[in-house]
Amino acid sequence: LFCSIMEVNRRFVTALCVVHFHDTKGDVLEWVLGDLPESLRETVSSRALPDQADSFPNDHVFFKAGDLYCVSCYAQKPASEVPGADTTRHVVQKAIVAVATAPIFSSLLHTLQAATDDYFASGLANRNILTNYFQSVNSELEALGPLYVWLNGISFCSLVETFQENTLVLFKAMWLEKKIAFYGTPQSLAADSMFALLSLFPDLLLSAISPEAVNAEDAKIFGFPLQILSKTKWHPYLALQDFESLKQENSFIVGTSNDLVIQGSQLNQCDLIVNANERTLTWNDAVVKEACELSSLDNDFIQKVIKHVNRHKANPSLEKGSSAWVHSMFNNYTKSCISVAVDARSPLGVASLDTFNKKWADEWTATVNYSHMIKSTADRDTVIKAILPQHYILDLPTMPEKIQDRVKGEISVVGDILDEAFKSTGTDPHVFVAPEAVAKFASLVGQKVEEKVEHVAHQVSESIKTNVPPPQAVEIKDPALAGVVDMLSGIFAAASDAVETAVDVAANTVLDASIQFSASMGSKQWAGEKLENKP
Repeated sequence: LFCSIMEVNRRFVTALCVVHFHDTKGDVLEWVLGDLPESLRETVSSRALPDQADSFPNDHVFFKAGDLYCVSCYAQKPASEVPGADTTRHVVQKAIVAVATAPIFSSLLHTLQAATDDYFASGLANRNILTNYFQSVNSELEALGPLYVWLNGISFCSLVETFQENTLVLFKAMWLEKKIAFYGTPQSLAADSMFALLSLFPDLLLSAISPEAVNAEDAKIFGFPLQILSKTKWHPYLALQDFESLKQENSFIVGTSNDLVIQGSQLNQCDLIVNANERTLTWNDAVVKEACELSSLDNDFIQKVIKHVNRHKANPSLEKGSSAWVHSMFNNYTKSCISVAVDARSPLGVASLDTFNKKWADEWTATVNYSHMIKSTADRDTVIKAILPQHYILDLPTMPEKIQDRVKGEISVVGDILDEAFKSTGTDPHVFVAPEAVAKFASLVGQKVEEKVEHVAHQVSESIKTNVPPPQAVEIKDPALAGVVDMLSGIFAAASDAVETAVDVAANTVLDASIQFSASMGSKQWAGEKLENKP
């Protein structure tokens, strides 16, 4: 049945299809709602059920058909539960395909999956479910707004958890316009990873969804979006036979679920193959591999991202480490790289792209997207004013700022603990604590905590002795408190990220359980004043 509903708003979704796997005929386009050009129907039917789809009860796949973007949700149902099933197999396998004018894969998947589940639950008999979905989906997507439609459903945290430091390796590899294939079974593993990586590029896919939604200021200053796909063939999924069309291409980013791609001759067509199942990278070009190695500052950047993603996973209430935060970090990474590139070309510039890996810089500056970027950015002064021309990891807060902000943020919590403790000891919280009160207070929380604080203090002290100048002398009347105050002074003076782990441990201990800290501060008011006075 082929039909058209002309009154439906089709800004995003232009057609809805059902593809059936037939025993003898193969993939058959059995039903179309809306407008799907005849020239693309064979492509839709051949890609809606990817290689190895019969190995999984259900999954999804993203693919392109000409200039259209398709999301396919496919599933299996026992033939005995489908009246009049035209099959000799014990299961019926069909795919519901939404055809769109823009790459809104994740948002569309969310709504299409629900419609697919309902359709299969009806025994594949009630097509009114699909008709109602088609009539409403565009209005629903329009109401969300282009930015939400673009990012909804994308988990950048999952991407980082999956590929760890290789997340940045893959991100940088895409700048170089090389030949990259993503493999995964089910195919959604490859498709989701690829789509998330491309979505890290500021406004790249948003510009295809809604050009007017692109950040006008960023576009003017940094030349966004970076045109990494201008000469690169991008296909979220290709069947094995489609790889023949890539032989003449110098640059592509494609997805596949066929084992022969990573085992056969097609392997040699690619500079890099990403195995989403094993989370590994296979390089066939030594030059590209060396170019994509992370610089020391790159490694610092991605390790910071990984650390905060892990912390967010343990405590989802944290803003740092969230999906939006990861997206922002890569946005600023891209801006800083462009700022360095613009500054490096100027006779007045002092920046160098070598901080991102010299070999990578040499490869990137030879690409089409680099040439387009240089022509599209604002003048040097405007660019470097927007973001400093240095690796973004160097633009993050220094150690004293981070520790000071952290302690200030927890003062209210510490204050509550102090108030409770001082009430129980009968001590005035607005004066220094007498030595006997310190001992009484310490007994409330135990010797183990005291020993841990002393151990951590010693570790931090030893770690920073050779890296930072001696802290400014502080007069301490009670000798018993001198070691703790020295530790705190050292923390605030520390400027090297090399001791961040040790400092974090010390800060956690001091803020959450430190007997000495609590006793020496006397009150949250005193602590706040001292923190304000720290450089």
